[in-house]
Amino acid sequence: MRRWIAAAILSLGFVVAAGALWTWSWLDQLDERITRTFAEGPWELPARVYAAPFVFHPGLRLREVGFFDRLARLGYREVDAEPARRGDFHRKGDDVEVFLRGFPYPRQPAPQRRLRIDVADGAIASMIDLDSDEEVFSAELEPELLSAVQRAAFEQRRVLTLAEVPPRLVNAILTTEDRRFYDHWGIDLRGIARAVLANLTGGRTQGGSTITQQLAKNMFLTAERSWRRKVPEAFVAVLLEQRYSKNQILEGYLNEIYLGQDGPRAIHGVWEASLYYFSRPPTELSLGETALLAGMIRAPNTTSPLKRPDRARERRDTVLKQLAEVGTITAAELAKALSEPIRPATARVAAVKGRYFVDFVGEEAEAKYPDEILNRAGYDLFTTLDSEAQAAAEAAVADGLRALEKAYPNVVRGNDRPQAALVALRPQTGAVVAMVGGRSYAESQFNRAVHAARQPGSVFKPIVFLTAFELSSDADPITPTTTLQDTPFDWRYEGQVWRPRNYKDAYLGPVPARRALEMSLNSATARLAERIGLEQVREMARAAGIDRELPSLPSMTLGALEVTPLEMAEVYATIANGGIHVEPKALAKVVTPAGELIELRSPRVSRAAGPQAAFLVTHLMEGVIDAGTGRGVREAGLTVPAAGKTGTTNEAHDAWFAGFTPELAAVVWVGYDRDQALGLTGAQAALPIWTEFMKRASAGKPAREFHQPPDIEMIEIDPETGMRATRNCPEKIREAFRVGQAPQRECELHDSWF
Repeated sequence: MRRWIAAAILSLGFVVAAGALWTWSWLDQLDERITRTFAEGPWELPARVYAAPFVFHPGLRLREVGFFDRLARLGYREVDAEPARRGDFHRKGDDVEVFLRGFPYPRQPAPQRRLRIDVADGAIASMIDLDSDEEVFSAELEPELLSAVQRAAFEQRRVLTLAEVPPRLVNAILTTEDRRFYDHWGIDLRGIARAVLANLTGGRTQGGSTITQQLAKNMFLTAERSWRRKVPEAFVAVLLEQRYSKNQILEGYLNEIYLGQDGPRAIHGVWEASLYYFSRPPTELSLGETALLAGMIRAPNTTSPLKRPDRARERRDTVLKQLAEVGTITAAELAKALSEPIRPATARVAAVKGRYFVDFVGEEAEAKYPDEILNRAGYDLFTTLDSEAQAAAEAAVADGLRALEKAYPNVVRGNDRPQAALVALRPQTGAVVAMVGGRSYAESQFNRAVHAARQPGSVFKPIVFLTAFELSSDADPITPTTTLQDTPFDWRYEGQVWRPRNYKDAYLGPVPARRALEMSLNSATARLAERIGLEQVREMARAAGIDRELPSLPSMTLGALEVTPLEMAEVYATIANGGIHVEPKALAKVVTPAGELIELRSPRVSRAAGPQAAFLVTHLMEGVIDAGTGRGVREAGLTVPAAGKTGTTNEAHDAWFAGFTPELAAVVWVGYDRDQALGLTGAQAALPIWTEFMKRASAGKPAREFHQPPDIEMIEIDPETGMRATRNCPEKIREAFRVGQAPQRECELHDSWF
């Protein structure tokens, strides 16, 4: 018997010893994990991707440029009196007073300031700084946050230091969650006893967890509600208190705390919650909003002001009364805060998506900068995206595809529906201001604007005319009035024969170069290309922006090659920029978490053609829109100076429209992902989307004409003869010529009233 007792005692000793060793090992591993986590940073911070700031100045029409939509997306709030807090604005008739937040750009931070914007006839007449009473000639809204990107995932999380969290919010959270936070050592025995007593006596269920325990649970354990989890939670809390200061623990808690759901996305941290529920950062919250945010911690989804405003008010009022009880706020502050209405961000304008663009930013960063800027923790990436132009692009593509399917139901073929891509550039800088890579990023992340190489068809033809005008000389002039034969012909090359065909085999005979481009005549264009040489056209295409191997085939001159919408946008931006090609860019600035500016490589700039040749082809493409295949642009209501070209590939496989104003070049492609014909022309499918985008993107901005370079003269021409018009000619057009290459003879067909 004694032997069995001894064996039992010995066995128990072994179990206790093994348990102690296991516990010690577990605690040691846990301690190492905690230390490593805090040393490396508790969160893998994403890179934040921002749109370009919006600069406004006298002359802009506020509503048309989307000024108030931008304010709404940025979380500015309209108030009934002169704005007293950053992020407020007030309307006085047509005039506007706004308290700009400013933005901490490196080297040149944008200041916060209170402005009065005087408006006359819908446009900004003047701007006055309300504090200095001085006139301001330009100001800017802070850039919109497009997304935060981490390991190819879209998140939004910003980590605040304790100093960046308003003391009023810190006090409210400590009052509601852990009043003895600075007195206990991770576990509050009083709080536990109070919670146990309340639970046993049937009072309101209480947890008794300290802020340290909540942080331990959120960062290292599961959300299971049981005493089994409480034991390791207590161990972790004690270890945290041993390793880190109270302020470090509180800072971690404020950034990690769970505060509800936005669909599948969890809201973590007070910064993200403040923006989600109130459309403003924590520093701009009112006392009532601060109390509401603190009160949501215990049950964020049942006290959400978006879902349960009644429960949110009840919980807010409870927190406010607690703050008054402990002396954190005065009776007057309590009364004022209790009277605040619950005003969550229910009416906020949807953020600009720009997901395809953000992907493009990542590709640019990875291609040009070897240390993978996009994935660096906490970096700020400032981009070239114009958020209003992006919103216009997204709306134009979505509305255009809906209208297309309604007008032509046969384009929907089972699960196959037409796709579209749009890309817009600033010709002078190469800045990508808008990009849509498909009808739905959620359905397909493939960016057709950048990666879908398709035949461009007739949108390639301006390259032929640009080449011809560049090679024009006094000895062999090629001008807009040069006669081209639009008749069937054979182009012989390398022992082969190619015969270009016109649309529906309709030929017009002898036509001026202008008419050949305006009506997109294949045979006449191919004759011009044969005259100047295939290799010269290929060299111009590469210089203007098509960075790929081009076929040495005559059919290339009519668009029988594969290019992306971005490449075609480069070509048209080069023409709009007077023949100067600027490499497209999406990244403008990159800033490290320490606020240091990373120097980015300047985009490559080169001259593809002279300004005279670029102006001549621009002038022809203005005619395409005013009187040619692109006249639907004017019929749809675009009134600003613009030049463009339709494109339809063989058997109407793909539809294109490409064009530009003096400030913006854009290309639209419409087609299928799978190899099948759309069956529509560029004028039918792509032109409406391009036009709607350009109308929205140019709205509210002063229109200007295309710049006429030196050595260009404008001459009145009789369009029937191509000669100088006389007073007897019934129709006249103003045509552009290089100086010395204009026709010298006057029209003889209309030389008298007979």
